[in-house]
Amino acid sequence: MEAQTRLRNASILILGVKSLTLEASKNLVLAGIGHLTLSDSSPVTEADLISAYYSYEADVGKRKDEQLSERLKILNPLVDIEARTVGDDELQLFDMVVVVGQSFEVAKRINSVCRRNGVKMVVADAFGLFGFAFADCLEQHEFVVETKKVEGKTGEPETKREKKAIPYVTLEASLGKSFGMPVRRMRRVMSPLIIIYQAIYESLAGAPALSEQKLLDAAHMVCNGKGISLVPCAAMVGGTLTQEILKIITKKERPIHNWFVYDARMAEGVTFTV
Repeated sequence: MEAQTRLRNASILILGVKSLTLEASKNLVLAGIGHLTLSDSSPVTEADLISAYYSYEADVGKRKDEQLSERLKILNPLVDIEARTVGDDELQLFDMVVVVGQSFEVAKRINSVCRRNGVKMVVADAFGLFGFAFADCLEQHEFVVETKKVEGKTGEPETKREKKAIPYVTLEASLGKSFGMPVRRMRRVMSPLIIIYQAIYESLAGAPALSEQKLLDAAHMVCNGKGISLVPCAAMVGGTLTQEILKIITKKERPIHNWFVYDARMAEGVTFTV
C-alpha cells in the first residue's frame, strides 16, 4: 500500500522528448503515476515520424511535449499530464527529474541543481543499437526488499521485508572518477560504452585511450548510431528506465547503482557502479 501511495502522489519531470521518452512516459502513465510533466519546446519533424509512433503527419511543427502529452492522456485519464517549459528554479517542485537525450554538460548542470534541492534524478538516452541510464538518488537512498521463504510445517510462504540503504554520487563525480588502471583491466569493472558515451558527448580530456580493437569497434558503432532512434532499442531501454524510476519512487527493491548500459548487438543489458 505504501508503494502504491508513493506512486500515486509522485510528480515526475521528463526533460527532452524522443522515442525513449515516448516509451518511458507511456509505461509510467499506464502504471498510474500521479503527475507527469514533459518539457521539450522543439517541433515535431518529418524525421520524427519514423520512430515516434504516436506522431502523425498532422503533428509536424507542433511542440513535441504538447503533442506527446495529448496522446498520453488517452491512455490513462486519471494521470495528471502537462507539457510546458520548465526552468532550473522549478526543478525543486518535482520528486524526480529524468533527463533524456541531452549532453552530459547539460545533465551535470541539472544534476547539480537537483542535488541542491534534494531531487532525485536519472539521465538516459537511446540511439542506434545502444542506450544507457544513470541514476543519482542523492547521498542515501532507502528502500525495502521483500523475500518469500517457506517456513514451518504448513509449507506456506512468508514474506519478509528488509530495509536497506545505498549511497549515490553525482554524474560529474562518476564521469570524473579515475581508475588508475589500464583499459584492459578497466573493462572488467565497467562497460567500455560508458567511456565511449562520455567521449562522444563531451570529448573530455584525460579519457582512457580506446586502444583495443573491441573498444574501437564499439566506438565506431556508437558514433554511427548517434542521432538515430530505433524503436526496438528505445523500447528495451525504456522498459528498464521505467522499472528503475518506479523502484526509486516507490522505494521498493534495489534500483540501479548507478549505471545501466544496453548493447543490442549482444542483446545484453548490464549494470555498473562507478
